[in-house]
Amino acid sequence: MRKINWLTGALILTMPISLIFFLGSQMAYGQVQRRYETYAAVPQISSVAALQAQPVGETVLLRGAIASSATATNSATDSASASAGPLLIYQERPRDGREVRYLEEFPLVLPPFTLHLSDGDVNIQPSAENAAAISHELHSTAIDDREFTGFQVGDVVTVQGKWQLADGQAIPQLVEVTGVSGTDEAALLAEVQAGMQKVRLARDGLGLLTLISIALLAMQLYRQRQSASTGRADKQEETDEWRQTTETAPIM
Repeated sequence: MRKINWLTGALILTMPISLIFFLGSQMAYGQVQRRYETYAAVPQISSVAALQAQPVGETVLLRGAIASSATATNSATDSASASAGPLLIYQERPRDGREVRYLEEFPLVLPPFTLHLSDGDVNIQPSAENAAAISHELHSTAIDDREFTGFQVGDVVTVQGKWQLADGQAIPQLVEVTGVSGTDEAALLAEVQAGMQKVRLARDGLGLLTLISIALLAMQLYRQRQSASTGRADKQEETDEWRQTTETAPIM
């Protein structure tokens, strides 16, 4: 009985915390679901002909091979690329989990480049305003105390951006590029779905725990009211018995 009371009390005390986590998991699930819907709505294209069939300005996923870097590169990009070896697109990280030094930075390098599709090339222009991200890097190299993971010329990648007709150029271009991945759309969707499943399980578990806590709290309040009501009734009965005894007692 004590164990049951202890467990009930613990669940009641943790109810506000479980409720907060449940609401947070519900928000997280909504974010993951919106991310999945966004990916699912973006077409994956592997040919220039299919790209040109899309409305200008449409957000697309291009699947092709990195042909080369753009000819218009600055000295800073050239220097950064040289430090990462053959990698053209890469994320810099501290090597072997070492501590980050004060004011140390680990940049993501995503220069303009050319993507070769099945029937032609597309110029890739990274976004100048929105932060970019890369995932499922195909290569890793370590130099001194830093690690570089990314992509090099010849790698088949998926690039997300908006396609435009290039003024004065023979080939189209993808602008506002914010993401490069070493896997395709199907794998990305499967990854997001797996994340949705984990968040859904956490949300359902927290929701069930919250409902149990609320039910136990309601039962506890009901028992307290019943106990208080029974106590008042017993007290009234004792008072009535005392009065009855007093009234019927013989007077000496």
